[in-house]
Amino acid sequence: MSEQPRRRKRSPEELRLLREKRRRQIIRRRKRALLIFILLVVAGIGLGIAVWNGVFEKRSDIDLLTLKSDGTVVYEENASLKDDRYNAKELKAYVSEQIEAYNNAHEDGDVKLNRYSVKKDKVYVRTTYKNVSVYSDFTGYEVFSGSVADAKKAGYDFSDTYRVMTKKNRLSGTSVVSGDAKIFGGKKAPAASARVLIIKENTAVKVDGSIYAVSATGSKLISEDTVEIASGDEDDTLLTYIFYN
Repeated sequence: MSEQPRRRKRSPEELRLLREKRRRQIIRRRKRALLIFILLVVAGIGLGIAVWNGVFEKRSDIDLLTLKSDGTVVYEENASLKDDRYNAKELKAYVSEQIEAYNNAHEDGDVKLNRYSVKKDKVYVRTTYKNVSVYSDFTGYEVFSGSVADAKKAGYDFSDTYRVMTKKNRLSGTSVVSGDAKIFGGKKAPAASARVLIIKENTAVKVDGSIYAVSATGSKLISEDTVEIASGDEDDTLLTYIFYN
């Protein structure tokens, strides 16, 4: 076997320089790690602030009542500060006081203020209600949700006229049917289990399903599950019937 070459013994100066080089490498790695950590912390704080302010939330830019599948009601309201009718802080204090007073007088948690934010001259408020009865009791607006049979038991009649959904996902302007039509529980083919939302308020309404008919007066279809209601002024609002699958 050939003799292995011996490793040259490094001088003290070379060893010192090598140790210094390694120390600088360690310091650089630690600095990079610290910088990455700081950037991650800053990004996390920024993301947290964005989430807190609702930057990534899907918000309605119109007043919208949403009926959820579990029966809860979410109301999104957009108020303007331009006319000086509202002061942002005073409005938030008023809303919070009203909710607190209601919850103290009823089962705690029936009404929750989910979001209150101000951007320039606009205020966005999102509130959740335990069910339509709580929403009606708290706001004073008449609202009913349930089956056609239950609506009739509650005293509602269906003598109004309705526009029916067409195949093109639009409410017809000409195909108006009366309240005794079979799709509303008429005698020919009772549909007592059909779902209906009845409301007396000028607002947009989103249901948990596909709308197939609404009251002929003052309704505008926004999407297959959302109707905008403008059936009169605040003192002369009509009952609007929304039928959906």
